[in-house]
Amino acid sequence: MMVVSMTGYGKSIVRTDTYRIIVEMKSVNQRFLETSMRMPRRMAAYEDKIKKIIQETVKRGRVEVTVTIEGDVLQESRVVVHQDLIEQYIQTAQQLKKEFSLQDDLQVKDILLIPNVIEQVEVEKEEPQLVQDLLKAVKEASCKLHEMRQQEGERLSIDIVNHLRKMEESISIVKKQAPKVIERYKERLQSKLAEINDIDEKRFITEIAIMADRSDINEELIRLESHIQQFYETLKSGESIGRKMEFILQELHREVNTIGSKGNDILIANYVVEMKNNIEKIREQVQNVE
Repeated sequence: MMVVSMTGYGKSIVRTDTYRIIVEMKSVNQRFLETSMRMPRRMAAYEDKIKKIIQETVKRGRVEVTVTIEGDVLQESRVVVHQDLIEQYIQTAQQLKKEFSLQDDLQVKDILLIPNVIEQVEVEKEEPQLVQDLLKAVKEASCKLHEMRQQEGERLSIDIVNHLRKMEESISIVKKQAPKVIERYKERLQSKLAEINDIDEKRFITEIAIMADRSDINEELIRLESHIQQFYETLKSGESIGRKMEFILQELHREVNTIGSKGNDILIANYVVEMKNNIEKIREQVQNVE
């Protein structure tokens, strides 16, 4: 069975002497593919590349990606000298010295004490290897996420097949019961007509034919079996099958409803309820299928 769940988790860690990259991914069910990311601002430029890697294995679901980078690899400290500001201070000092006949000369240490002329700033470092390691970690985490989704998909598949087989058992019983409905109606009609001593053979045949037509569920049973077979085939396909399964379930539910309205029999009604219950159980699982 090639069923993939939309629920899963994957984690990868890449270590070097100067940094450690941790990538975590978790996914839940979602109608379409949606990816949300939390990562250092410096790495935001690689978001599209990360999404493309995820799209190689994930077709549907909401994927939350968390990237953590430990170490001083992203930034480094540098000293910035604001020369224009220093020149203004020197010019001002020279003017004061001239106007007021001051003797002391301006020293380097004096300039260093002036606020804001020299400051320490953090600048981004260019680390090509860091980017390669990041994408490597994303690839590994994505593969682990996919593996877990496949494992979960296998469990979903087993449960779905179990409910399909229960439906097949119910169909088999309903098939055997359906002809008995007409026979019982025929017997009841004969009994009532006998009580009033008014057995009109032509009317009797007509009534039986009308009842048989109204309660004939053979076509619905055939379509029901066909949809179940289609469901089995879908389970084996290697595609994104969740939406197709949802459509088949709608058709299954439609046929079972029709059988319930036409069956006119307590035993058939009980098995209609059983089939509806199995359809709902399958629907719960299909909501998590990719």
